[in-house]
Amino acid sequence: MASSADAWRPLKISVQNLIRDFLEMYTAEPEEVVLTESIANSLDARSTDILIGLDDVDDDEEEGGATVFSIADNGAGMTREAFENSYHGLALSSKAKGEAIGFAGVGAKLYLAMLGSGNRIYTETRSASFSGASEFGIVDEEAVWRNVPPRGKLGPDSTGTYVEVKLRRRLQRDRAEEAIRSNYDAILQGLYGPITIRLAWGREPLRSSLPVSKADTRTFSVGRRGCTARFWLSDHEAESPQGLDIVVLGKRIRSRERFNLQFDVKPEALRRIGGMVVADPLAPLLTTNKQDLRMGNETLWQEFRTKARSEFKRWLRRVDAIQSLTRVGESDLVLTNQVARTVNEVLRLPALGDYAPWLEDPWAQDPWSPLSRRTSAVGPRPRSEALVARRPSQHSGRSLASSGARNEPGRGAGSEGTPGLSIRLAHRPNQTEEAWVDADGVVVNAGHPVFRRSRSGGRAAEATHMMRCVFMALIENKDPSKKEILDELRGFYNGWASLRDQRGDRT
Repeated sequence: MASSADAWRPLKISVQNLIRDFLEMYTAEPEEVVLTESIANSLDARSTDILIGLDDVDDDEEEGGATVFSIADNGAGMTREAFENSYHGLALSSKAKGEAIGFAGVGAKLYLAMLGSGNRIYTETRSASFSGASEFGIVDEEAVWRNVPPRGKLGPDSTGTYVEVKLRRRLQRDRAEEAIRSNYDAILQGLYGPITIRLAWGREPLRSSLPVSKADTRTFSVGRRGCTARFWLSDHEAESPQGLDIVVLGKRIRSRERFNLQFDVKPEALRRIGGMVVADPLAPLLTTNKQDLRMGNETLWQEFRTKARSEFKRWLRRVDAIQSLTRVGESDLVLTNQVARTVNEVLRLPALGDYAPWLEDPWAQDPWSPLSRRTSAVGPRPRSEALVARRPSQHSGRSLASSGARNEPGRGAGSEGTPGLSIRLAHRPNQTEEAWVDADGVVVNAGHPVFRRSRSGGRAAEATHMMRCVFMALIENKDPSKKEILDELRGFYNGWASLRDQRGDRT
């Protein structure tokens, strides 16, 4: 028989410290996190009307005063099982991954880290099968809860949930409005249907402050689910380039996204362009706290980025915000075609094909058919030089530019109908980037100092430089976390470009 010293013992857990650790996963102030997560939980409950209350309380014991925060919604409410177990437990949730935007299993427990001494969280809920209320808080460093009589905070005939808590620090009303607009502007713009967010101190539902009337709305599908993109061109310039918001399940997840197209936008338009992309199909990629996306090489993200980038570029062309490419000579086109053939041969290797997973499958039609052969920008090529000279691996793809575009000034290899990656030159001496991935493939900056220096070594050196730029752009495209180390390598090349030759000329 085991002695008491050998018996199993429960782990000791500080709930308050654990909740504080959860809060540290956010970049916003704790009071704003409480607000935004409360709205997320209401949206998960399919609410169409959400009411936010903020009432300041003067309390000598609280530095700067406190705020009584409340939120009421008309969602589905909680069942007895969800209320007594999931809601009053930690890391217990009935929310399925990819179907909810709230921090599953945490929810109202975030309030625990914000409670003053002796304060409680009051919750009232009504669903089709259950009605009840509770209060919970911290007693002797333990998280506890109990059932209490409902206060009648919900309408007599409606389902929903009401939560009220006294926060230790004040949450100013203007900060609250700013946080709601920042996180839930897609809701305010009506992109999720007739959902209203009301403020107890305001007469009208909260409205978007963005120029919705001038917006252009487009749709596309990812993983057989619909996405909505809304772009606009403001009359006035912002202080800095804004880009696009990526919205998942009503909440802004990423901001200032431009899908690498900022390099193609006219400088005078960069600070006027804005928009958002509603991307609910990306919900499975959300991080645990629903604050970001796992970017990596997930097929779902790559499909989304390719299609969103294409829609964005079409719109940029429509509003005349795209810079024209520099016209390149015949010799440059020949060299670019040669580099493209080499790059595509490399990408056909099974171990490297995933560096361009966003290229579409070119084998819908027989690649060995004469219809699949390309006429290059400088005339027909013999079959021995064709990009389809041998069947690539399953990872290979056809050019993103193969949607009917003609050879344009500055367009390189990989033009209309070409299996493989499109490579183009652009003369952008004022841009620090050597190359970038855009909706049509990879663009190499012919105006960059390292490019100009490579030309002094002849066509072979220039071709090697172009291949390096393309490969580095593809690596960074696949895994943005590698940018820092790639930038270190680019720093060495920039140093090489700044050297003077023996004549004292900068080449």
